[in-house]
Amino acid sequence: MKIDYPAQQELRSLFRYEDGELFWRLQPSPNVDIAKPAGTTHSDGYRQVKVRSYPYVTHRLIWILHNGAISDGLDVDHIDGIKSNSAINNL
Repeated sequence: MKIDYPAQQELRSLFRYEDGELFWRLQPSPNVDIAKPAGTTHSDGYRQVKVRSYPYVTHRLIWILHNGAISDGLDVDHIDGIKSNSAINNL
């Protein structure tokens, strides 16, 4: 199943990237602290954040934020295998 990821421009309007993490630009709800990384860590170890009510893994959103859409057949994951290391040079 192909995932319909948000476009780079939409992600740039929603998030800022800092040291391998995404941070909300604007507070999406009252219980979200925009000073902390966006999203939560899923039970599989990957960090996820909801955009338009759909959960996305943050490392793939970081890739799109920096490089644009993910090409068909490209598997964006962590080079070093450490799921918490979503620095752009590790994807």
